[in-house]
Amino acid sequence: MSSGVRRPHQVRTYLGTELYERVLREAAVQRCSVSECIHDALQELYAIRDELNRPLDLGKRTGSKGGPLAHRLMAQLEERMTGGLSRQLDEIHSLAERLRRLETMADRQYVSLMLYLPDVEEGQAEERSASANRRYQAWQRAVEKTLDSSKRRR
Repeated sequence: MSSGVRRPHQVRTYLGTELYERVLREAAVQRCSVSECIHDALQELYAIRDELNRPLDLGKRTGSKGGPLAHRLMAQLEERMTGGLSRQLDEIHSLAERLRRLETMADRQYVSLMLYLPDVEEGQAEERSASANRRYQAWQRAVEKTLDSSKRRR
């Protein structure tokens, strides 16, 4: 029965009420029959699947034969990425500002401390340096312990 003329195939299916009403609304908006609406939706669905399954060739975007769907998807992807990067950049700027504030506070504290501490005498410099290093290391361990415990609470 190969006469060379291809006839369309008939497909029957059952739809739930919600999907059927959606198809009716869509057909009304497109001013076409329900059959045409379903046909167009299936074609679009398979075009999207084909587009998504095909690897993106970003190097040849100019003059490429990628359809409007590919360009639309890429534009939406770029828009989402830009928005995400923008938010991250804002957060980084906020964190940098907070870090500058902490650095300034530490510098001011150091200046205040130096105002009240007496100068180290010549003979005590080595002994006081060793003592300062021990206290500094103890302080670092205390800071690490505090940070570790706060990580565990999260």
